[in-house]
Amino acid sequence: MVKAPPRGLGEISKKDKIFESAMSLFRKKGFDATTIRDIASHAGVALGSTHYTFGSKEELVVHFFKTLLISQQKRGEEIIAETRSFSIRINKYFEFIFNQLKADREIIRALARVTGDPSSPASSLSWQTEDIRSQSVEILSELVKGSDLKIHPLLRPHAGELLWLTLMGMAFFWSHDRTPNQRCANAITSTTLTLIPGVFRLTTIPLATRYVKLILKIVQEAFEAFSYKEEDNSENSATKHRVCDLD
Repeated sequence: MVKAPPRGLGEISKKDKIFESAMSLFRKKGFDATTIRDIASHAGVALGSTHYTFGSKEELVVHFFKTLLISQQKRGEEIIAETRSFSIRINKYFEFIFNQLKADREIIRALARVTGDPSSPASSLSWQTEDIRSQSVEILSELVKGSDLKIHPLLRPHAGELLWLTLMGMAFFWSHDRTPNQRCANAITSTTLTLIPGVFRLTTIPLATRYVKLILKIVQEAFEAFSYKEEDNSENSATKHRVCDLD
């Protein structure tokens, strides 16, 4: 991909202005009802310049999640320095994630449809967001490293991926929970966080190895599917993309 030339301070300010305007409009009107023209007008920036800075609304969504990721990386490092307890680490980190979401629930709800649609470039499951997904998995993997977590040696290198899949499921339910104060989502989150260390510990039982291998295969195929590009659907890519061969 060809990178845009470095921007000066004025252009960085313009980028922030466009981004903040987009988030404001997404909150008020929703993602689908907001146009790039609306965003440009709200930001007081020329339409062409807005298109140059952010090529699409989806790019604005990706930028939003990148800003969240920066804080997540910092918090992950702090938690790792505080304790070796995996249970404490994962509880503190997930608490931080959901506090981020709660801080701007309106925008999360506004973006729920586009981020949940695998065909959207802004989806957390699309190949276009592979970089964000990889960095998120890496943070979770670092929480596992050096901790007191008991887990099957085959699964340890993929614990970050398993935790990421769990987090995505919890976040999806959280964004759609309509109960007062998201009572159901909070209960599910609490119970899940209690279960995670115990379930990982169960994988260390000798008889569990066969099932561990099946779990590992599912995880590998899931992430293969996330990175799959439809334009690569040819005989040459059939070997590279085994979508989905669980035999």
